[in-house]
Amino acid sequence: MTKKKLARGRPKLPTGEARELFSLRITRKEREKIESAAKASGEKASRWARNYLLSMAGGKSRPQTGSAGRQFCACGCCN
Repeated sequence: MTKKKLARGRPKLPTGEARELFSLRITRKEREKIESAAKASGEKASRWARNYLLSMAGGKSRPQTGSAGRQFCACGCCN
């Protein structure tokens, strides 16, 4: 009697739904600004950056806003 080998990890996503890596070269100061803005909105830097970039490109996500309706951005581009 042979045992069925269990697959490890999460199941593969359907074709077209898998995420891809997008690299971006930034300075240390730029990264600190992004991380500061993400922290202010309570999100991880990667999620905050993804949402912000998609909103600027007309995608489905949009930047988080504060209680006054202003966008969280520590770099000053949204002020």
